[in-house]
Amino acid sequence: EHIVQWHPTILTKLALVPQRLLNSYGVDIGSRGGKDVMYRDGEFVVHLVGCELDQNRHCEREFEPYYEKWKHGVGK
Repeated sequence: EHIVQWHPTILTKLALVPQRLLNSYGVDIGSRGGKDVMYRDGEFVVHLVGCELDQNRHCEREFEPYYEKWKHGVGK
């Protein structure tokens, strides 16, 4: 925050983008914005937050639909 406020060269080159553009969530996490931050087609990254820490979730299974979309997109 300090560098943006007090260094105008940084501020002139700064752009704010929606969080979803660079880091969408793959599962609905209400505490992080709910449906507004969920992955949509065309976004750059999907984040399966906390997947590796939760024994009840299956990361590979959660990631599979996104991987399939990527495979089909690359093949075009």
